[in-house]
Amino acid sequence: MKILLMNDSSVTTVRKTHEALKGRKLIASGMFSGVFESGNPNTVLKLTVCPATYYMLNDEAIKIDDIHSPKLIKNYGQVGEYLVGKNVKETNLTKPNKKLVPLFLFEVERLEKISKGPNRSLALNLTYELRRRLAGLEHGISVRGATAKILIEMANQLPQLKDVPTLLPYFEKLNNFVGSYGDAFYDIHAANLMQRSDGTIVFSDPVGSIDIYTSGHGEFKPIVSLSDVKWTDVKDRHRKEFQALINKIKPNQKALNA
Repeated sequence: MKILLMNDSSVTTVRKTHEALKGRKLIASGMFSGVFESGNPNTVLKLTVCPATYYMLNDEAIKIDDIHSPKLIKNYGQVGEYLVGKNVKETNLTKPNKKLVPLFLFEVERLEKISKGPNRSLALNLTYELRRRLAGLEHGISVRGATAKILIEMANQLPQLKDVPTLLPYFEKLNNFVGSYGDAFYDIHAANLMQRSDGTIVFSDPVGSIDIYTSGHGEFKPIVSLSDVKWTDVKDRHRKEFQALINKIKPNQKALNA
C-alpha cells in the first residue's frame, strides 16, 4: 500500500509551484516516493516523505557514498508537508496515525531496471536468500540486527555475491547507516535493485522509515512479501516456499523495532 499518494492536494501543489517539478512527468511511484522526469535524460527527480531515504543520500555525516548507491545530483531539501495516514482506511492490519511530515525533493542519476542477465539472477537470489534466512529468526530477535549480520554473511559466502567484491563494503556502509539513523529499516527487495548502463548494480531504495510506515499503517511491519520477487519464473518456482516464509514470519513483526 502506498503512503505517498501522487493525487494528494499537498503533492499536486508542490508539483504546480516548485520550479524543478513544474510540468514534469511522473515516471514511477512507490510506498514513500514519486519519481519524475528532470529535464535531463540522465537524471530524475525524487519526491519523498521518507527521511531515511533522504538522509541516506543528503546528510554529510551519515550518508552512503558508494558505487552501489545512487549518485546525488542536487538536493532541494524540504519543499512541502504531507499528512501521512489520512488516505489509509483503518482495517485489522492498518491502523493509521495521522501525522504531518516533510516532503523532500532531490535529483539523482537515472538508473535502469534489471530485466535480464546475471544481474537479474543476482537480485533475485539475494532477495530470496535474505528472506529465507530472516524467516528462521526466533521470536523477539531484532530483524534489523539480523539483517545486518545476514548481509555480511551472504557477501562472504554466496558465490554470486562474492563475484562482486564491492558488495561487502557497500553492505558495511548500509549497516552503519541503519545503525546510526535509528528510524531506518531495511527495505531490500528485487524491485529496489537497479543498474547503471555499465552494469553496476545499485540499491535504489534500500531503507525505509519506521516512523512514517507505522504512521501510515499502524503495527503491521513490512518484512516478507511475495511482491519482493516479481519475475514469473521465480514466483512459480518458489511460490509455496515464499508463502510458508510469510506465514512463519508474521508473528515476529514486532521484532522489526528491536
